Amino acid sequence: MRILSILFIALLACGCQTKRDIGRAIVRQVAQYGGHTRTSAVIPPLNGRWSINSADAMSFRAHMSGVTFKEFESFMQHVYGDPASTSVTVGHTWAVPGHIYYRAAVIGAGFEFYHKWNGIAFYCHRGIHVTPMGAAPPR
Repeated sequence: MRILSILFIALLACGCQTKRDIGRAIVRQVAQYGGHTRTSAVIPPLNGRWSINSADAMSFRAHMSGVTFKEFESFMQHVYGDPASTSVTVGHTWAVPGHIYYRAAVIGAGFEFYHKWNGIAFYCHRGIHVTPMGAAPPR
């Protein structure tokens, strides 16, 4: 019985340490918030770990680890195209140095991601339409 317990704990620990392809999971989650890829090309593999920290009907926040910022930035550029230029984000409440932004007007959902000491923080929100009465969620 003791050997089975040790084996179970060892297998559990090994399973927690394995990386998996999270690229498709990210694309699927973003699609639930109205985002679409820029192309029908194959989604490249992105090996790492991710977890959703919070989510509601309008947005979600996630954390990734086991993947470098450069790898993630390259993945996002391949799948969603070029990020918003810095001139677009200047004056924007999210315009923080070191953050990468994708505009909802271009791909259906807005993204922000940035490097943290323990991985990558990712924020996705549904596209917001600006009307004469103010901002309104898409229908």
